[in-house]
Amino acid sequence: MDINFLDINIINTEENDTLLSFETTAIDAPRLIYNGGEDKFNNLLTSELHFNFLVKDNVDGQFFDLFTGSETKYKVQLIDSSVSGYPNIVWEGHLLAEQFLEPYKNGNFFVEFVATDGIGLLKNKDYPFAGKTSVLNVISRCLQITGLDLPILFSEGIKNSGFDLDYIDLLIDQDAYAAKDEDDTAEKIYDVLNYCLESIGCVLFQYKEAWHIVGLNKLKEHVLIYSKYILDENKDLVFDQ
Repeated sequence: MDINFLDINIINTEENDTLLSFETTAIDAPRLIYNGGEDKFNNLLTSELHFNFLVKDNVDGQFFDLFTGSETKYKVQLIDSSVSGYPNIVWEGHLLAEQFLEPYKNGNFFVEFVATDGIGLLKNKDYPFAGKTSVLNVISRCLQITGLDLPILFSEGIKNSGFDLDYIDLLIDQDAYAAKDEDDTAEKIYDVLNYCLESIGCVLFQYKEAWHIVGLNKLKEHVLIYSKYILDENKDLVFDQ
């Protein structure tokens, strides 16, 4: 990315998408991190944004309101403002809900924040859906639990040589992820997401206002051909272009 200027938008999603005040950050911030795994065929590239705000007047608790128990109250957008009048969203997520911690010292200091794409938070949540639907729709439903309703850009890694395989029509039974009886437990959303990505040989990451699902065998290609899917009024995926 050739980016010269970055802005960070923090939006209160519970108050009509209110944009908070302008703040100053350190010269070496922000840091956008994509977390891979030890396995080179890892199917999930979760991401997080580390940044900070300057406290100029030594007032304790200046950003206390940004630390809440909500996982989705404050949306964070990393904006490419290199071209005046044409801002581009590079990444978005939500502020990590954690205990407020602010260093206290004389003079100016920075308060550290972390925003995540929310995928890691799916590890402790049971898969809530049932019935048959497409594998792409299952992936989309998992991702919607993060609080980010983004379109999906799909570049499949597996193609059938005998006939065209449209993954939006490839159905799976979501009941397989539900608890079978009172002594059983439902699959976690994070695990279901991983199962589906493994089954189609793809990796998932978020970039520029979309979830990208790319075949593992295509990661070294310089040009990718995507199919774009968006959410309809029922929050189901439909082909866009």
